[in-house]
Amino acid sequence: SDSMTLPNLTKEAVHSADDISNLLQRGSAKRATATSLNEHCSRSHMVIDVSVSSSTGNQQNDAHLYLVDLAGSNQDQSLAVTKKELKEAQYINESLSALGNVIEAVRKSSPVPFCDSKLTHLLKDCFGGNSRTMMVVNVSPGNNSVNETLRTLHFATRVRQIQYDSFQHIKDTKERLKTRGVNMESSNGVKVNFNKVVA
Repeated sequence: SDSMTLPNLTKEAVHSADDISNLLQRGSAKRATATSLNEHCSRSHMVIDVSVSSSTGNQQNDAHLYLVDLAGSNQDQSLAVTKKELKEAQYINESLSALGNVIEAVRKSSPVPFCDSKLTHLLKDCFGGNSRTMMVVNVSPGNNSVNETLRTLHFATRVRQIQYDSFQHIKDTKERLKTRGVNMESSNGVKVNFNKVVA
């Protein structure tokens, strides 16, 4: 099903880059952060969808910019000191695992399980074959983080292998549809590669 309940999801109008910056700061302030062992650890994902519309004559163009900050994975769940932290670590790892399954399915051109988690459901447009995506991975230089660093780089490598065609959807207004029927137009396909991986 395409329907999924997302509690406390909000939608706000913005009119400038400053408005977007303020919204990002407010979103970051509401995130769950820090654990008993790492005060800088992020214990939540943040997804902000900036929707932009422009009109020229009878033609309307819509675009979405997804700004996504994923929580860090925690494969060693023994580091979770409290029951709450353990439960959060399990949820985070499950959602990241679901995201990994989506990436693998897209890479192999297999049926994509977007509905396996709320995270992948939110990000389905980023992997739907009509987008440009850049991933920045954050790793630690510490010796005690070698395993997590290797897993993160392996994840980024899988993303980099994805490629598909991206094209522009042109949305006709009601007036143009009346004169042209209901056929929609698109520009020529442009090859897109996930080659923007920064460690």
